[in-house]
Amino acid sequence: MATQAPTPTKQHMSDAARDARLRFKNFAEHQIRQEFKEEAQAKCAPEIRKFAECAQEKGLLVIFSCRSFNQAITDCMYKHNSDEAFEKYLKENPGLLEKRTIQSKESAL
Repeated sequence: MATQAPTPTKQHMSDAARDARLRFKNFAEHQIRQEFKEEAQAKCAPEIRKFAECAQEKGLLVIFSCRSFNQAITDCMYKHNSDEAFEKYLKENPGLLEKRTIQSKESAL
């Protein structure tokens, strides 16, 4: 007769999630990803500005009238903020994650 594996308790699952959140490497990667996103938003600022102008002009009709501007923002953000672009960024800056991990550890002490 096969025995069932014990189901993890809610406390055990929350402890595992907490440990994952508190790892310095995860924290450093989160910081880098946040900065990467901010850079992408800066690169897409013209598209965002055009959409904002359209939205102010059209009011409630923004959904129908500004689709092309919204699509331009989506395309731009995908180009500059996709997982592939982030991985490429990390490969172009090989020591960045390790450097930030060390900085996170030092600031925690």
